[in-house]
Amino acid sequence: MTATPGPDASAVETVAVDLPLQPPDAAPVTGGAAERSPWVVLAVLCLGLFMLLDGTIVNVAIPHIMTSLGTDLAGVEWVMNAYVLVFAVSLVTFGRLGDLYGRRLLFLIGMDLFTVASLACGLAPGIGALIAFRVLQGISGAAMMPQTLSIIATIFPADRRGAAMGLWGAVSGLGTAIGPSLGGLIVDGAGWRWIFLINLPIGAVSLLLAWRLVPESKDPDSVRSLDLPGVALITLSISSLTFALIEGQSLGWTSAPIVALFAGAVLLFALFAWRETRERQPLIDLGLFRSVDFAAGTSPVCS
Repeated sequence: MTATPGPDASAVETVAVDLPLQPPDAAPVTGGAAERSPWVVLAVLCLGLFMLLDGTIVNVAIPHIMTSLGTDLAGVEWVMNAYVLVFAVSLVTFGRLGDLYGRRLLFLIGMDLFTVASLACGLAPGIGALIAFRVLQGISGAAMMPQTLSIIATIFPADRRGAAMGLWGAVSGLGTAIGPSLGGLIVDGAGWRWIFLINLPIGAVSLLLAWRLVPESKDPDSVRSLDLPGVALITLSISSLTFALIEGQSLGWTSAPIVALFAGAVLLFALFAWRETRERQPLIDLGLFRSVDFAAGTSPVCS
């Protein structure tokens, strides 16, 4: 969408992932994997999704990271905050790129990079390197997350889509809930670096299964271009909002920088919304929110 590092990572992720992608019925699947049971595909997607519990699992390792890398609380906070910030601002863009170039392709790229970034985090020699690799984790996680929802919406018929989305939400919620407990067990038993290294076997298995079983899909009505001004506006808006939420407690919620960030986020989003109503192929079809069913369906599922 949890030391006082700012808002819980899952809350920020929840806000971000609820941004709608393209209408689900407009994206046929392609390739031999399209013949697979959609429930098998859902299981593979959920396995990959489960890796993203790194968003919360890091919290319990804070004291160990501080001691091991010789850093202070202000530095180690950004091990979490860098991931949250980059994840939140990248989701919309990667969702759109999946519609254009293939959701399975973006899912595989994201999973591959997330696995590599996890290895790099586990081997990080200092706090600066760890923060940089967490940024890479945030980017690759944002590439994965929206593709799972789009693929589910594509492969399931309307009468079973709700159940599939519910299972997706349950797995996401379970990962958020057990992250701190699992992190505590790993840190106590093997050391803080293994909260990242444990992703390596999960990522390898998920990559193999996704390559073999997950069908490719795109939005056939998409214009082969990306609304770069729209990307810039929504990125700056979410960046301002997320940074304000992260630093609000330390700087003061009524301090000038935080108030300016909140005001900037609102203004930038208003400009983004105005632009999207005039785009032939918007990043987000804001008109979808006029549908009560759609608005209800995009309520938080993993908070």
